[in-house]
Amino acid sequence: MAAMRGAVLTLLLAAVTTVACTDGAGTGAEPDAIGATDGVAVSEPVPRRPVAGGTVRVRAPAEPASLNPLAALEDDAAALVTHPVLAPLWRTGPDGAAQLWLLAAEPEATVDEDGTPTVVYEVRDDAVWSDGEPIDGRDVLFTLQTCQALAPGERGGRQCGAVDTAASHADGRRATVVFTRPVGTWRALLTDLPVLPEHLLRGRDVRDVWLRTLPVSSGPFRFASWTPGERIVLVPNDTWWGERPPLDRIEVVFDGVDGISDLLDGMIDVATVDASVANLERARATPRLRIAVGTGTTVEALDFNVASPRVGRAAVRRAVVAALDTQVLVDEVVGPIVPAARPRRQLLVGDADAPPAATEPPDAGPGDLGRVGCRKDADGIAVCDGAPMRLRLAVADDAWRHGLVAEYVTSQLAGIGVAVVAADDEASWDLRVDTIDAADPLTMGRRWRCDSVANEQAYCNPALDDLLDRASRLAPGEERDALLAEAELMLARDRPTFPLYPVPHMLAYRSVVRGPAINSGLSGVTWNAEKWARTAGAPD
Repeated sequence: MAAMRGAVLTLLLAAVTTVACTDGAGTGAEPDAIGATDGVAVSEPVPRRPVAGGTVRVRAPAEPASLNPLAALEDDAAALVTHPVLAPLWRTGPDGAAQLWLLAAEPEATVDEDGTPTVVYEVRDDAVWSDGEPIDGRDVLFTLQTCQALAPGERGGRQCGAVDTAASHADGRRATVVFTRPVGTWRALLTDLPVLPEHLLRGRDVRDVWLRTLPVSSGPFRFASWTPGERIVLVPNDTWWGERPPLDRIEVVFDGVDGISDLLDGMIDVATVDASVANLERARATPRLRIAVGTGTTVEALDFNVASPRVGRAAVRRAVVAALDTQVLVDEVVGPIVPAARPRRQLLVGDADAPPAATEPPDAGPGDLGRVGCRKDADGIAVCDGAPMRLRLAVADDAWRHGLVAEYVTSQLAGIGVAVVAADDEASWDLRVDTIDAADPLTMGRRWRCDSVANEQAYCNPALDDLLDRASRLAPGEERDALLAEAELMLARDRPTFPLYPVPHMLAYRSVVRGPAINSGLSGVTWNAEKWARTAGAPD
């Protein structure tokens, strides 16, 4: 999952179905347990008042290899620590929208006739580092320079390479950033990327610092200690610009399991858990747990290896996917967990906003392979271009959902004479079940670009690359949407990838805690840790 993370700039799908009726660290009655994924509480409400002080233990998927802020871009465990400690200009909320964080206001911009912007980012005037130094425009420029020094594949789609660092300058809290070419994503160029302290890191190799500690903080918490093999401890940052967090301490505990037993035992208070029916039903059975379920920006999809002679023709790929009933997949795989979930229809544009041409491409082709020049042999196997349609199916990881998808794909394609077998290795496959991050269409588009190292499907369409390039120069709006819709239509006709359904996510936490909210984006579960609190009137 970490390798697929990128800038969360434009939400394509955020059907977050929050099951737990929580509203942060406010006051009022809350249900003792949650019993249904449609938001209906089945138990009687009891008082849930937040109290000051106490500790909350958060489960990390593993012990982080480093606390380096750049490592946290690819390490989910490190991100649990760095997000509450090092603040970005924007952070991503659970709805996928970028929220102002260190910024005082939305950036000001002037745009040249060719569309090249010059942008002024202004840091809030009460923001300081925990060592007393102000957070200012120099820090913003230094962060951009650091981002620019990363390899293109390490930037998460951020177009830091378009910044003219020599022409850009800082003036107190303001950073005036000059771009060298049109860049449509300048508003969220640094979303979720921590602003770095120029006064501490200038002249140092940023990749090799802060491996076991974070000596300075700009967020609601600061680093306190790391006990190898056990936990990392965070405590409130007294210099933070917001209200002091209710908690005295957050412990990030290293535990790679994804069940809920350690929450039931009281060893862990908050955890992202495997979104399975078993975990959902077990959580429903106890008043000590609260649970939230929803879908976020990740999508399950079926990839084609375009280099394979079996699926090299677009017409064959269209006929194959036309035989798949994605509604059945949703009903069987996602429906028991998120009843409101629907099949995913588009890749680059939101389903609700997609033009009819992208929804129903005129030459999509029927599920009958005979219509595209294939015939069946004596065993009932379709033969296309002289090759039997025995397709090798790979899965990107061992997620339980992928096994179910493989079963349904195998069964449904058998109806048109396609025999699906397991791929022998990761390099030899015709079809692949994969999970992709659909938060930003331009970042996701790299997986199909002709010159991209992220392209593992041998698909190449220069016209698609051109549309993505043109869209990258535009700010979100009707003109950009029209280019993405045209690119969507190309993908629908070529079908290198077929979207299936949004991936479910599940957050569980004990009833003695108030405030956690599901957030499947880059910010992770600690995105709003400053609002977490222990509660009174709840059994421990």
